[in-house]
Amino acid sequence: MSTVPSTPATAGLVLQPLHGLTPDIMAIERDAHRVPWPASVFGNSFGPRYRVMGLFVGDVLVGFTVAHVLHDEVMLMNIAVSPKYQGKGYGQLLMDDLIQFVSDENGHQKDKLFLEVREHNEAAIRLYLRNQFEEIGRRPGYYPPVTPGDERETAIVMHRPIK
Repeated sequence: MSTVPSTPATAGLVLQPLHGLTPDIMAIERDAHRVPWPASVFGNSFGPRYRVMGLFVGDVLVGFTVAHVLHDEVMLMNIAVSPKYQGKGYGQLLMDDLIQFVSDENGHQKDKLFLEVREHNEAAIRLYLRNQFEEIGRRPGYYPPVTPGDERETAIVMHRPIK
């Protein structure tokens, strides 16, 4: 467990690893994403090559990150904040935690941080651009449609060099 650096805005916030799928995690996933991960997919993210961190306000889980760690790279697989808690900077706190992990995980710095984002997810793209991510490619038709009958959506591939 780690306390978020204390300021008046972050008092009482705690970041800690999550070790298994819970109803709270799935509720945030369903509420925060237009096309949420199914529990079967999410459940596979709790393994030795994954880092799943939760952000708590008191005892209430308000957001999380899921990152896949491979050698010198980290892939942000999922980041979500409960809509009830959005607009308070909690997404940025989760991003700060992940960037710190990638930058100095026990002195073993990783080289790159990658992610994919739906091309129409403007709020997420703004967060990533604020955090020095750069677009490095696109994957047309990568994401399933939000509504049946819609077109598949392009993924924007982004990275943030660490060194």
